[in-house]
Amino acid sequence: TPFADARFVIVDSAQGKKVDAHGWMARSDFCWVPPGQRYGDARRHVIAAFHGCIPVFTIPDGHHTLEEVVPWSRMSVTVPHDQLARLPEILGTLSQRAVRQMREELRGWRRAFWYSSIYGECLDTVH
Repeated sequence: TPFADARFVIVDSAQGKKVDAHGWMARSDFCWVPPGQRYGDARRHVIAAFHGCIPVFTIPDGHHTLEEVVPWSRMSVTVPHDQLARLPEILGTLSQRAVRQMREELRGWRRAFWYSSIYGECLDTVH
């Protein structure tokens, strides 16, 4: 493992063994949502949100999906790519209170994420 901190686990499904991704997300405080097409596959952070797992973004251009209306800074963590080696240290600075607050904010947005991801509409139910 590239991290010397036992509190952090990287689950690698590329090694051929079956991984219960849903179970891992449900048990985790943070889920890395690596860039996909156009620097972010919207489904990755939506799936993390459904499981109560705080998205950890690495976005090369610094822009989040729907950032004009979604308060990502209140419910996610953004780590520059060149700082990923420090990820345990960065996440370790967040208090349990901050983690609870991010999860509560994320929970409030799940319905909007679900609506926008399934029906193609864009945050019709913004609160």
